[in-house]
Amino acid sequence: MDKKNKQKNNNENASGNAPVVYPEILKDGKNRIGLSIFACLIAIGLIAFLVSSGINGMLKFILSMVILGINGVALKYLLGMEGEFGLLLFRLKNGDKGIEGLWKIFGKYWDNLTDIGLVMGFGLTSKLGFKHISNKNFGIGIICVLFSVIVLGFSGVIAISLMNIPLESLMQNMRSASNIPYLSYISLAITIIFGVVGFAIFSIILNAGQILASIVAYLLGDATALAASSPGVYPVLPYFTIPLFEGLIAMLVLMVVHEGSHGISALISKIKIKSTGLITLGFIPVGAFVDIDEKQLDKGKKIDNARVSVAGSAANMFVAFLFFVPTIALLMAMPAFQQPVITITGTMKNLTYTGDALLIGTKIYFINGTQINNVSQYSDLMDSFKSGEAIILSTDKGTTETKLIADGQPGFSVAQPLKSEFWYLKPIYATLGLITVLNLLVGIINLLPLPAFDGHRLFKLIFKKERIVTAITAIIVVAFLMNIVPWIWQ
Repeated sequence: MDKKNKQKNNNENASGNAPVVYPEILKDGKNRIGLSIFACLIAIGLIAFLVSSGINGMLKFILSMVILGINGVALKYLLGMEGEFGLLLFRLKNGDKGIEGLWKIFGKYWDNLTDIGLVMGFGLTSKLGFKHISNKNFGIGIICVLFSVIVLGFSGVIAISLMNIPLESLMQNMRSASNIPYLSYISLAITIIFGVVGFAIFSIILNAGQILASIVAYLLGDATALAASSPGVYPVLPYFTIPLFEGLIAMLVLMVVHEGSHGISALISKIKIKSTGLITLGFIPVGAFVDIDEKQLDKGKKIDNARVSVAGSAANMFVAFLFFVPTIALLMAMPAFQQPVITITGTMKNLTYTGDALLIGTKIYFINGTQINNVSQYSDLMDSFKSGEAIILSTDKGTTETKLIADGQPGFSVAQPLKSEFWYLKPIYATLGLITVLNLLVGIINLLPLPAFDGHRLFKLIFKKERIVTAITAIIVVAFLMNIVPWIWQ
């Protein structure tokens, strides 16, 4: 083969597209690699500028996605990769062999795991939709559903400590939840009956209803109504909303577990695996894939279809349970490794004060003359105050007076920093916590009846009539989109 044809074949896209014709300066592969690195550095710099800017949160996210998309298009051109719209596919040559290795180790337990996953997903009603589930697995599944309620509760605390969620949105969600009588009992009942899928659908529709009510009130003349609603959906991307390196590790675990589990179930069900690989948006990994023969899956038995579909979410939830224990243990032990002082970690837009500034990083020593050494003392003292009451803070910046906002909380959040010699506990906790939270959230959300989600396939197996699934999907899609709307005025 001559050099010209060899160059042509090397530049041909893995997807079978026409070969890329490079200008003379880019015919050298080293030049293209150098430009690819430069393109990634430019994208990182632009995104870092956006993250540190004070523009609208939703606009910041959209612009970041545009930058990553352009970066992906550039990398596709320069490296001759497979992908579209900034999404790049890295196909692994021996990925199927890795799945076969996992199958040999865990395969004999996998049918039980997936059946328990179906119970976790759909609660008591799982017996109606999937009659093959044994009584033993059904009982274990219900116990796991109850344990998931505990994990969900603590995962909120973990997520708040690790994810960059706007304080205003967090406080508003807490305020809205506290205004609904018996909400915790209603949520528990729904979770037991309909599983974590029922809980997720209930939460999404509930928040969507509150957002819609706020919009209607605003249109009818209530100028403050929009402030009473907040997003129910937050973007999760390393560096943007979660720590970079810990986030990348957690996402890698999430993707390998999810897609590897689908692959194991496919092998057990004798479904062909076409290829495996990773998906990135620009330079950031956003997913993985195990490309199985879906036509063969659809023509197969319902039991195999159900097990393959739920496998990824089931494995994610079990991994969340596994990492939850050390995460909570470390969180409970953390006070022994923290400094005897609290610092401000976030402020709200409507924070008002007189005196010295309340900025992120400010250390608080006294509140109304009472010395504060830890978060527990701080929480107990704040509970004794009333909404609108003025409090005087003695800080390392000076003395400041501020008023509690409507729900009786100050317009800032606090935390207790680690002692310098125990700095390494922060990345350990962040990694464990993000693996717990992300696996739990993705495991649950993936079971929703949304297009391209595994839950959509499972709902088709439960409901024989296509129009029922279409109606449910439409409701969830509208509610999901409604949860994004408040980012417009955030």
